[in-house]
Amino acid sequence: MIMNSTQKPFEVMMGISSINEFNMICSLLPFYNTAIETTLWSTEWGIAELINNPEIQKKLRDELETVLGKGVHITEPDFIRLPYLQVNE
Repeated sequence: MIMNSTQKPFEVMMGISSINEFNMICSLLPFYNTAIETTLWSTEWGIAELINNPEIQKKLRDELETVLGKGVHITEPDFIRLPYLQVNE
């Protein structure tokens, strides 16, 4: 590909004549997907651990029901009140 005087080497290498909204979205999409996949795999791993460890699942369920009440959805501010759910190093 021949570069004209207004194109920069990156644009020539990528085969684009200018960076527009579509090109920017296509460039950033892999980062977005990576973030989603990380959350997905972490959540899946956590659920698998709970399934494979019923005694831990029971302790967690008991804590949630004691602190929040039965059937109440957990929210981010609730985490500080749930010591068993918190990660300890």
